[in-house]
Amino acid sequence: MRGFSFLLILVSTLTAQYFPVVTFQELGPRGKQINVVFLAEGYRKSEMGKFSTDVRAAVNALFAISPYKEYKSIFNVYGVESESKGSGTDHPKTASDCPSNSEAFEADTYFNSTFDAGNIHRLLVIKSSSKAHSVLRSTIPDWDIGFVIVNHSMYGGSGGQWAVFSTHSSAPKIAIHEAGHAFANLGDEYDYGGSGHESPNTTAETDRTKIKWKNWIKGSTLIPTPETNDYKDVIGLFEGAAYEANDWYRPKLNCMMKSLGYSFCEVCREQTILKIYDLVNPYFSHYPYRNSLEISQAYLGLFEIDVRTIQPATIQVDWYMDTILVAENSDKFTIRGADLIAGIHNLTAIVSDTTSMIRTDPKDKRISNVRWKLDVGTTLSVDENMIVPGEIQLYPNYPNPFNPTTTISFYLPSAMPVIINVIDVNGRIVQSLVNELMAKGPHTVNWHAGYFSSGIYYFKLETLAGIKIQKGILIK
Repeated sequence: MRGFSFLLILVSTLTAQYFPVVTFQELGPRGKQINVVFLAEGYRKSEMGKFSTDVRAAVNALFAISPYKEYKSIFNVYGVESESKGSGTDHPKTASDCPSNSEAFEADTYFNSTFDAGNIHRLLVIKSSSKAHSVLRSTIPDWDIGFVIVNHSMYGGSGGQWAVFSTHSSAPKIAIHEAGHAFANLGDEYDYGGSGHESPNTTAETDRTKIKWKNWIKGSTLIPTPETNDYKDVIGLFEGAAYEANDWYRPKLNCMMKSLGYSFCEVCREQTILKIYDLVNPYFSHYPYRNSLEISQAYLGLFEIDVRTIQPATIQVDWYMDTILVAENSDKFTIRGADLIAGIHNLTAIVSDTTSMIRTDPKDKRISNVRWKLDVGTTLSVDENMIVPGEIQLYPNYPNPFNPTTTISFYLPSAMPVIINVIDVNGRIVQSLVNELMAKGPHTVNWHAGYFSSGIYYFKLETLAGIKIQKGILIK
């Protein structure tokens, strides 16, 4: 993976062992991202290179499938090299469905993983859940999705609190399926096991008007829906789900939550995106940072929403002054104090994800509001956001995040020498963009980052009148 780097953070667990953390993808601050963590299980110290390879395979598979593909920029990915004394895992061969030609084996592993859980041969779990919690608290305490990779080639996995999977050739698909459980709370759609239950993608409801995914069902689709080629690509109500062959239903004939060889269906994609917006907003930050400003009628200021970059770009920002729509589908809006009468006004930016992958969002999870209270006076001192002669200004780069080119805008109150450098997260100058005498007024410079890795970069403007810094995020 491009941009792969090591973050050597030594952390202690309850047993006083120390584990390094590997950064596979870091596209934003942890507090504003969804943080995915892979724990090594059954890997000895000498096998951590294999662990990294196994993680990369799972990560590449995860972000090749919708909706993770479109929302990749929202996820950070880390790996914890939780070292085991033994290589592999346990297979006591106690499950009633164990193949007769399978072998029994065991290994001294850190999280005490095993096949044959719950008397099911392929059910692979970790028994030392408290250790997993301890490791995560010490490494990535703000984790959101926890994967455990078990270093054995026999097929197996499980969902729930952890998405556990082996290194079988189907392991990346197993990981994605188990993430459906552990992250998006999706149910299994296969029809054996015998314990039907309601979930976002399984139901016993047959009344068309009450089916939870009714917004995806065409009026011409039969309910229940026949399992024929005529309906293989539509959302309906297909019998057989939640471990029951009868009286329980799933949205589509085939889906990742039923069979590993398929993508997520539309209903599962929708639920995954809504889960994403349970945890993050559709934007990173806003500017000005203060939400209550005193301004004069001579004020001229830029207001901006730093929206997230998803593919395709479906995040929209609409601006309202008090209750009147004043701008649509723009992440920037300029306030002119001269256009406002003296008194209190409210500027509101409504940020929404307009993706067609969501049809049902009763709680408006994909919509966020940012509001500024503006106290407009005739002789008030102006806010620092105003473009004022005598002050240098460095504005947020646009677009941001970007790939691979972004524009940096700045204002000089007079002619002066200017230096603009691009700096990485370690404080190193990676490229110089400007080093010259420049005239008074507004300027722009482009940074083409075609040869640079994904990550966070800082743009540092240095002049005799002061220093300004802005942050940019490169996503490839």
